[in-house]
Amino acid sequence: MYHGIAKIEYSVRSRIVAWVDKELVRYYRSLIPKAKYIQPQMYPGHITVVRSYPIEIVPNRELWGRHEGRIIAFNYNGIVHFENPYYYLKVWSKELNDIRTELGMTKFRVLRNKMVDCFHITLGNIK
Repeated sequence: MYHGIAKIEYSVRSRIVAWVDKELVRYYRSLIPKAKYIQPQMYPGHITVVRSYPIEIVPNRELWGRHEGRIIAFNYNGIVHFENPYYYLKVWSKELNDIRTELGMTKFRVLRNKMVDCFHITLGNIK
């Protein structure tokens, strides 16, 4: 298991992301064979904590913004996963789950219409 850090940022559009080091994303993208053309992710490397689209309901909205700028720790296993059309890294973080729980949300994330036990960092896609 590898470790990283990320910085929490809230948006007014009901989104929370944790920005990760761009070099982490660059390195793992470089491990994908060149024969597989992948487009970069839409945003710089990040872990989505609360989605703005499709919008997730935040029951404890009064706590919104409480962790702005906070540096959090996360773990990842270093395996590049592919689930058509996305390449991604699985990410685990007690701190990110604690933020979701504090906001009255489930600990688990929805990834491509399936409940999973982790967050992720998108590396790119083949759309």
